Amino acid sequence: MATAYNRIQARKLLDCAYDCIRDKDFDGAFKFVEQALEHNPENVDGYLCRAEIFERLNDNESAISECTKAIEIDPERWVSYSNRAYCQRKSNPEKAIPDCSRVIELTGGKFDTYIQRAGCYLAIGQFDHCVEDATSAFDCDPDGYEALVYRAYGYANLQSWQLALDDLNFLLSHRASKVFLFYRSICLTELGRYAEALEDAQRFDDWFCALNGASEFCRAYAQHAQGDLDAALVNLNFACEKLSEFKPVFEKRAAVYKDLGRSSDAEADLSTASNLELKFFSVNLADPQRDLVNLNF
Repeated sequence: MATAYNRIQARKLLDCAYDCIRDKDFDGAFKFVEQALEHNPENVDGYLCRAEIFERLNDNESAISECTKAIEIDPERWVSYSNRAYCQRKSNPEKAIPDCSRVIELTGGKFDTYIQRAGCYLAIGQFDHCVEDATSAFDCDPDGYEALVYRAYGYANLQSWQLALDDLNFLLSHRASKVFLFYRSICLTELGRYAEALEDAQRFDDWFCALNGASEFCRAYAQHAQGDLDAALVNLNFACEKLSEFKPVFEKRAAVYKDLGRSSDAEADLSTASNLELKFFSVNLADPQRDLVNLNF
């Protein structure tokens, strides 16, 4: 067992390691961690610090291994499970769920952990559980708007459009977000409220002066539902050019082409869509903001 002196020295060295991490001097950070663990080999914080370095270097497997070492030393330290879940969810969100559950068991429930597990459930298609965890997160922090974002996404994937719309309306009443407005228009169309959906598409332009394909796609989504195929196609041509990574724009244009009897064009768009990842009401756990940022919202 490390002496009091060794524990103090290890703490000082880890402080230096975190200073290096902040300055992106990862080689220096590794050296300080090694020295800290020489002073105190049972120091959980040393392994967690090294895990953070690996995570910053996008070496998630090594980061997971370091978190596992920390858990073996102290199975009651919740932060070790939380950090391991954060790394696991990037490549295998299903494996992150037991660690999130362990954190909730040890802490009695934390906003961030419920959100993390909700994202994992969303990613693997367990939308009921996503909604449950997002609701629990909101109960922990009614000011945590991310909880309602996840819950709205969960409801939408369950095709509970009115419940998704309720959450989006609440979010928009507190924050004028392009993303919330975009998804509200989609929900309104799915509910058959086409005039309101088109109003949101116009509101997108009025509020944000956007010419990025988002409002055009919202218009096309409502126009297609109304049977106005020619107008929908015009808007989708622009949207496909601007939102070239967004799978639904090509799927929607393929549907319009099919209704117009242009089967070869429909097949071409479906082929393009099959190679794209960004889709409706989803979260990319390797980079949760990717779904939003890459749409140029």
